[in-house]
Amino acid sequence: MRAPLLAAVLAALAATAAANLVFELESPRDIVQPNFEAVDPFGGFQGRIIPITPEVGKKIQTTMYITSFGTAPITGAVIAIWANKSEPAACGEEGEATFKIPEIVPLQTIAVPLKIKAPDTPGPATLRVFVDATCTGWNESARYNQQGTPYTVYAKGDKRVRLIGGEPSPADYGVAVTTPTLPIKGQTFSIDLPVLNQGTLASEPGVKMTLWGNEPEGINLTACGTRGDVTVDLPKIAPGKTKILTIESLPASADTYGWVIALMDPDCTLGPAPTFVRRSYLTAPAPAAFIRGTHAKGQYTYQVSTSPKKPKANSTMTAKIKVINDGGAEGPIGKVALYARKFIDTDGHYEGTVCNVTGYVALGDFSDVVLKPGKSKTVKVKDVPVPAGPAGWYELSAVLDAACASPITKDMYLQPAFNSFEVV
Repeated sequence: MRAPLLAAVLAALAATAAANLVFELESPRDIVQPNFEAVDPFGGFQGRIIPITPEVGKKIQTTMYITSFGTAPITGAVIAIWANKSEPAACGEEGEATFKIPEIVPLQTIAVPLKIKAPDTPGPATLRVFVDATCTGWNESARYNQQGTPYTVYAKGDKRVRLIGGEPSPADYGVAVTTPTLPIKGQTFSIDLPVLNQGTLASEPGVKMTLWGNEPEGINLTACGTRGDVTVDLPKIAPGKTKILTIESLPASADTYGWVIALMDPDCTLGPAPTFVRRSYLTAPAPAAFIRGTHAKGQYTYQVSTSPKKPKANSTMTAKIKVINDGGAEGPIGKVALYARKFIDTDGHYEGTVCNVTGYVALGDFSDVVLKPGKSKTVKVKDVPVPAGPAGWYELSAVLDAACASPITKDMYLQPAFNSFEVV
């Protein structure tokens, strides 16, 4: 079951990606099909292209973040790239540069650095990145797993500034880093926002950035002279470097979640239109405990594991889940409901509704364990039934505070903590 907030995040970020030259792998993996083996095993996104305004013949680089949504490890796949190729490539077509994709197990995320020389002629170009270029991992990769990103090559010595939101992370792609972690509806909050100079020339201090605490309807993000809720001066930022700015006094959304919009150079001093970035956040109706999973570093998944690491089919195992209280008050961890099943969902699984989940294979009760705000703890649920087989890769999902011990859990989106594990 796809979490509603994550679905909304991905939909809105697709528009942001298109406007800001970030490539997300197009994939039908959100469609539950009887034959799940036929679904694209490659998910992920492309990081920022640095620089996006290269001089002729100079190196450009980016990073491809790939998450495996396959049901078995992927081996032997490659990424092909071209500095200027507007038309789609065919399976097996040789790229100007090729990079090996290390073996990826189900739900693992890897980062593959890519680099190539810009064309020798100034003008418009299209950087094409083709993941699984030999169609080793999936025979439909030519259709779904490549994309061209337009950019401009400039003459030698013609240096440009381009300010944009910083490199996203697989663990919190598109999610705002706020204080408090859960802004209270109708109150103000702050955000730590990374700003990247994607160009070849250092920016001068004083370029404006304007922000909205929640995206207003009908806003024109390409118009010059726009002002949001808060406007600040940006510091000098060197080419290829990122600076993190703390922006205070943003008004929080009155809804369950909101979108911070940051518009860089709203006065169009650096180009014909501003650049922008979206960041999502959850809100809370009042300060209270909110228990959720913690992401593994650099991973799409959470810190969820089994002991033994490779349990035997039809036996039992211990599940370990690292949880954190992201709310504004202390409170109990509450009950933890576990699901262990073959891959059908890629954002964790649960059945039933918030506060009334059903169909779980094990239930741990940690109602006597109280966490202060910002504190984390690893909990263990013993004697969890291991699937009867066949051997292979499964998904372990944990619904936290499953019985809604916290008064705000019932008002929040339910996002299980999840990870893969191998049954032998």
